[in-house]
Amino acid sequence: MDGKSTAELIDDQTSRAVCDIPWGKRGNTGDNGCGWIAAYNVTAALLGKTSREDVTDAIARLGGVWFSGRFGTRPRGITKYLRSRFGKVKTAGPFLGRWRKKSRGARAVIVLFQHKGLFSPLHYVSGIGEGPGKFRFYNDDGYSSRFGEDPVTMDEFCGLMKKEGRKPLMLWAVAED
Repeated sequence: MDGKSTAELIDDQTSRAVCDIPWGKRGNTGDNGCGWIAAYNVTAALLGKTSREDVTDAIARLGGVWFSGRFGTRPRGITKYLRSRFGKVKTAGPFLGRWRKKSRGARAVIVLFQHKGLFSPLHYVSGIGEGPGKFRFYNDDGYSSRFGEDPVTMDEFCGLMKKEGRKPLMLWAVAED
């Protein structure tokens, strides 16, 4: 992180502090808020103090609320939001080799994956750059239990996803200015 941040990042969407925050007309943060949390964490870390309302309102305005919030955040909403705030945003689909390439030099990333199993839920996590090629990931229980708060390379994070049977779906990388 570059020292601009005065906002506290969110590391657990089920914590009492955020779980009951509404997301869309029918969703709540505890069940469906991982997308806006990932966008909030990236914004707060890279641009400094921001409010939850600024992020959620912008994502909603850009069409990012999926099925009134019951299915969380649309991937295109994340893309539109990040590009509206940062401009230089690289995206990659489910091919991990591209994730390594696109995340090289990134200040922050957002990862979308599916938990183990065909009908399991999707989940967004944010990775905040902490040194060359390393990210500290937020709102990811598997990461926290394996690495604590230590930053890891994208290869190490991809290894964790593979070990836990997660299906990688999409990566957003916020590039250097």
